[in-house]
Amino acid sequence: DNGSIVDYFEYVNGGDPIRHDGYYWTGNQGIFAGGAIMVYNHTKDPKYLDVATKVINYVAAIQDQEGEDRILNREWHEIDGCGGKGILGRWMGYFIRETGNHDYDEWMITSAKVALSNRNNENIMMSAFGMT
Repeated sequence: DNGSIVDYFEYVNGGDPIRHDGYYWTGNQGIFAGGAIMVYNHTKDPKYLDVATKVINYVAAIQDQEGEDRILNREWHEIDGCGGKGILGRWMGYFIRETGNHDYDEWMITSAKVALSNRNNENIMMSAFGMT
């Protein structure tokens, strides 16, 4: 109901699944919102637009709670958590273009500016935009 996406379930020793609500990765949130917009574009059923909007609003609210002047926060995971911001950014752009909802334009522009201004000596942006 609030737009959060359960990132994964864990099965331990063949038992019942353990739901991990405390984990969210912006990439998965973005993919889910983007998929909902695609289904909405195909079906014109407003429930899919509502789902996408709730997911985007949820991600923005979580990011805002974590501070950093409303920029996309650092995600870290030993495998692939860091790439989530790029995936979310791509799908947020799609959401904005397809819906005409520009509520998060400033947030995306600020995140892009901070990322670009914090490239390392190899011209690479790290997951934590302030890292070099």
